[in-house]
Amino acid sequence: MRGRCPAWHWADASGEQLIIAGPPAGPHKIEITLANANHQPLDRATVSFAVPETESRAH
Repeated sequence: MRGRCPAWHWADASGEQLIIAGPPAGPHKIEITLANANHQPLDRATVSFAVPETESRAH
Protein backbone atom coordinates (compact mmCIF):
# COMPACT_ATOMS: atom_id res chain seq x y z
CA MET A 1 0.00 0.00 0.00
CA ARG A 2 1.38 3.38 -0.94
CA GLY A 3 0.53 6.70 0.63
CA ARG A 4 -1.48 7.12 3.76
CA CYS A 5 -2.67 4.01 5.56
CA PRO A 6 -6.20 3.85 6.95
CA ALA A 7 -6.72 4.98 10.53
CA TRP A 8 -6.80 2.26 13.17
CA HIS A 9 -8.64 2.87 16.42
CA TRP A 10 -8.25 0.81 19.54
CA ALA A 11 -8.21 1.21 23.28
CA ASP A 12 -5.41 -0.03 25.51
CA ALA A 13 -5.22 0.77 29.19
CA SER A 14 -2.90 -2.10 30.13
CA GLY A 15 0.31 -0.08 30.31
CA GLU A 16 1.99 -2.69 28.08
CA GLN A 17 3.83 -2.00 24.82
CA LEU A 18 1.85 -1.39 21.63
CA ILE A 19 2.81 -3.89 18.94
CA ILE A 20 2.13 -3.02 15.30
CA ALA A 21 2.45 -6.09 13.06
CA GLY A 22 2.63 -6.39 9.31
CA PRO A 23 3.53 -2.96 7.92
CA PRO A 24 5.24 -3.17 4.52
CA ALA A 25 8.91 -2.31 4.07
CA GLY A 26 9.70 1.38 4.07
CA PRO A 27 9.29 4.44 6.29
CA HIS A 28 6.22 4.83 8.50
CA LYS A 29 4.76 7.35 10.96
CA ILE A 30 2.20 6.44 13.60
CA GLU A 31 0.37 8.99 15.72
CA ILE A 32 -0.56 7.81 19.22
CA THR A 33 -3.25 9.89 20.94
CA LEU A 34 -3.91 9.65 24.66
CA ALA A 35 -7.61 10.31 25.36
CA ASN A 36 -9.74 10.44 28.49
CA ALA A 37 -12.86 8.34 29.14
CA ASN A 38 -14.93 10.85 27.13
CA HIS A 39 -12.63 10.43 24.10
CA GLN A 40 -11.19 13.94 24.48
CA PRO A 41 -7.51 14.07 23.43
CA LEU A 42 -5.11 14.78 26.30
CA ASP A 43 -1.77 14.34 24.52
CA ARG A 44 -0.33 12.94 21.30
CA ALA A 45 2.98 11.89 19.88
CA THR A 46 4.17 10.77 16.46
CA VAL A 47 6.54 7.83 16.20
CA SER A 48 8.63 7.41 13.03
CA PHE A 49 10.31 4.14 12.08
CA ALA A 50 11.41 2.18 9.03
CA VAL A 51 10.77 -1.47 8.23
CA PRO A 52 13.75 -2.92 6.34
CA GLU A 53 13.42 -4.82 3.07
CA THR A 54 13.74 -8.58 3.49
CA GLU A 55 14.41 -11.33 1.00
CA SER A 56 11.52 -13.70 0.51
CA ARG A 57 12.23 -17.36 0.70
CA ALA A 58 10.42 -20.08 -1.24
CA HIS A 59 8.84 -22.73 0.99
